[in-house]
Amino acid sequence: FQDISFQVKKGEIVGLAGLRGSGRTELMKSIVGIDPRDGGEVLVEGKSRRYRSPAAAGKDGVVYMAEERAAEGLVPNAAIQKKLTIGILPQVSRWGVIRSGQEAKLADDLIQKLDIKAFSRRQEINQLSGGNKQKVMVGKIMAHSPRVCLLDEPTRGVDIEAKESILDTVNRELRKESCVIITSPGVEDLIKICDRILVLYEGKIIDEFTREEFSEQDIYRAMQGEVIHMREVVNP
Repeated sequence: FQDISFQVKKGEIVGLAGLRGSGRTELMKSIVGIDPRDGGEVLVEGKSRRYRSPAAAGKDGVVYMAEERAAEGLVPNAAIQKKLTIGILPQVSRWGVIRSGQEAKLADDLIQKLDIKAFSRRQEINQLSGGNKQKVMVGKIMAHSPRVCLLDEPTRGVDIEAKESILDTVNRELRKESCVIITSPGVEDLIKICDRILVLYEGKIIDEFTREEFSEQDIYRAMQGEVIHMREVVNP
C-alpha cells in the first residue's frame, strides 16, 4: 500500500472495504508493528508512534485481531479464561502471582457480555464452535480496554447468529471507549455498524462513504476500482 492517510475518532467505527490483495490486512499489520513500514507516521492522540511489535502496541492501547486466527491468534489447548486474560496478566496479578478470583470474575463478565456458549470458563478453546472461538478473540480485545481496535474480518467463517452477536458487541461495547477500524468479507457487515467506509484498491484509498451515502452497489463498484465520489484534493 502507499499514500494512505485517514483519521479515526474515539467512538467511531470505520470500515476498510477492498478485494483480496487491496492492502487492508497489510495496512493493519504495519500499524501494530507486525510488518515494517517504509515511511509515514502513526499518531495516537496526537503523539507519533512507531511500534516494533503487537505487544508494544498493546501496551499503548492499540490492539489487533488477526485475520488468520487459527495460525496467529488462538491457543487451542488453553482454557477460555486463560485466553481472555493472557494479554492483561499484570492487571490480574500481584507481585507476579495471578489473582485467580479477579481473573475468573473478568472472564465470567466477558463470557456473559459476548454470550459465549461454553460449559465453563475452564473449557478448552478447541472444544468450542467456530463462532464461539471468534467471540473469545473479541473478548480478548475487550479485556485490554483499548483506545484503538484493529479488527481484521472478525465475522469471517461464522454462522449468522455468531456474526450478529459479534457485530453487536463491536457496535455496543468496543466503540464506548475506543475507535474501531474493521474489515469484513462482506460489505453488508460494514454497512450495519460503520460510521464511514474507506475503499482500498491496489493499495490506495480511492473513495470514502459516510453513513448517509452507504450503498452496497456503489461500494462494490468502488472496490473494483471505480471512483464514485469525485472529491477535491488539497495539497499542502
